[in-house]
Amino acid sequence: MKNLVVFILIIGVLALALYLVRGGRQSEQPTETQQLSMPAESTPAIPAQQLAVPPPQTATPDAEDDAATVPLPDLDQSDAVIQERLAEVHDAAQLEKLFLFADAVRRFVVTIDNMTTAKLPQKFKFTRLPEDKFLVQVNTDGSEYINQDNYNRYTIYVTFIETLDMDKAVALYFKYYPLFQQAYAELGYPDRSFNDRLIAVVDHLLASPVVPEPVKLLRPKVYYIYADADLEALSAGQKLMIRIGQTNADRVKRWLQRLRVELAAGR
Repeated sequence: MKNLVVFILIIGVLALALYLVRGGRQSEQPTETQQLSMPAESTPAIPAQQLAVPPPQTATPDAEDDAATVPLPDLDQSDAVIQERLAEVHDAAQLEKLFLFADAVRRFVVTIDNMTTAKLPQKFKFTRLPEDKFLVQVNTDGSEYINQDNYNRYTIYVTFIETLDMDKAVALYFKYYPLFQQAYAELGYPDRSFNDRLIAVVDHLLASPVVPEPVKLLRPKVYYIYADADLEALSAGQKLMIRIGQTNADRVKRWLQRLRVELAAGR
């Protein structure tokens, strides 16, 4: 199936991103398991500039993918089809455990488009959150840091994207690309390429800074923020790369580099 690759890759990245950013809530009572908040100020989004990337092509019929001749579903009716196709490239039970398949294409597009801003829209989440909370380490002097055991919460998502079949996932993305483009146009970008925007966001995540651990926190009010003002001013996407820990972030970056090559090829 030449055209069955990018969608899963992107769902993986998005799911991971959405999950990590949504993990930024905490209870009002000071406990050992508090969550980070998003910054109050907004970071300007990267424009969906035209990159030197060929426009994505939809699948062409071949012996390996006779489904290429089947008309695409309506965007409003695409959830069942998307879930079914994803189940062909990954364990269905695992997918159900990690993700919520409701208006998946639109939620994915909205999340990607907001990855370079201060916050991800909470109502567009499509990942299931774990039961355990964000762990904070309190030192004897009262200073607080991200507990490094917290990074284990995200390993399951990192492992998920690493075990995806890149070729099949990217091909799937391009097969259903018109749906992603339609959802992107609905956001107010009728003349812009969603694939270009996705590549820009991947580049933005790859540029996430390497931060020495443990990462210091402050809690001026209810929610924790990063003590380093430069870190607190980062986008939601780059802050999530810090939240997962440097080891996980390095693994995600290696995967994103591979994904970018596939997206730029536009096959």
